[in-house]
Amino acid sequence: MKRCLNCMKEYPEDQKKGCPFCGFSKERSKPGSAYFPLGEVLQGRYIVGAVLRERAEDVFYIGWDALFKRTVQIQEYFPRDCAVRAMDGRLCADDTQAERYQAGLEQFYSRSRELIRLYREEDIITYHACMKENGTAYAVMDYPEETQSLREWFGSRTLSEPEAMVLLQAGIDAAAKVHKSGGFHGMLGIDAFRMTKDGKVILTDFGGWMPMTEAEELAAGTEGILPGQKCQAPQAGAEKQMSGAEGILPGQKCQAPQAEAEKRLSGAGGRMDGVRRDVSGLASMFVWLLTGIEVSDEKSMQRALSGNRTALKKPLVSALKRALSGETPDLRQFQEELSLGAAGRTKPGNGKSSFGKKNGGKNGSGTGHRISPWAVIGIAAAVIILAVVIFLVVNAL
Repeated sequence: MKRCLNCMKEYPEDQKKGCPFCGFSKERSKPGSAYFPLGEVLQGRYIVGAVLRERAEDVFYIGWDALFKRTVQIQEYFPRDCAVRAMDGRLCADDTQAERYQAGLEQFYSRSRELIRLYREEDIITYHACMKENGTAYAVMDYPEETQSLREWFGSRTLSEPEAMVLLQAGIDAAAKVHKSGGFHGMLGIDAFRMTKDGKVILTDFGGWMPMTEAEELAAGTEGILPGQKCQAPQAGAEKQMSGAEGILPGQKCQAPQAEAEKRLSGAGGRMDGVRRDVSGLASMFVWLLTGIEVSDEKSMQRALSGNRTALKKPLVSALKRALSGETPDLRQFQEELSLGAAGRTKPGNGKSSFGKKNGGKNGSGTGHRISPWAVIGIAAAVIILAVVIFLVVNAL
């Protein structure tokens, strides 16, 4: 039997026209030189197949786990702006980008290892293994059969605010588990979620491995300070210092700790920046569900919402603005702000689901609903009647 490297199904060796299931033929295929060679094996176990999709920093391949005999998905760290593929399949970093490439590789590997720990979570794609080979790193995870991205699932259809809020809450719940484990998604948004055929949402396609370049830091307003670097901070820095926050006075020479230098190479600005970007991505996803338009900041959100049939409450719009601008520090704050403005919702702590928990689920305490006073009276009455019956039976004996 022969295994198709495009769909991973087996078919007879004498089948000359290619795979009878998908029509693929390795002999006739012409994979790009940028991709890992078809049929190569990782760790003596994982067979690498055809490309599923690619992004600026990684490539996803279909794969086959020869040990457990299952189809898997293999993610390869491959930042195009600082590495090239050699003839033997290895990745080689540009000399001027070697440090940045290595920092991103370590981010990919360490965060993938942490995601393996979340294998029990049904709303996060299951990671099975990660490894360093060929001058890069790979992560092996479930192959998302019979699922569609939210973009494919909804197509051009938009949702009402309550419908979109249900999906947003599912996204918050999944992302909260990643944040609690000490990680972040890195590329959270509409394309980071897949829907199963029975309507369950799964968080997938983690990313954001590379640290920012200096130009990106300046554009994002998150520039770091290297040890001994002289800073000419704006007056806002002095005001920030006066308020008790960390800041630099104008003209002050700073001896930043080594941690600041490491932060520049810790993956797009560090974990806290990653968490803020996750919050921003969820806000963007919510607006897309309402309008079908992708937004990245307050202005684009206002344009998208101006033609929407649903008039959002001001507190909800304010919460989305803050999230998109990177002002919301974490998911807890985001959820609290959402609860003040979402239709049909109440303030946190008065009977609705608590942050990051599913009522009665395996990750929740089941304390998310109030018990009706009438239910309490009914239970008390039942206990009294049962006690009387037991008393009568005992006396009769």
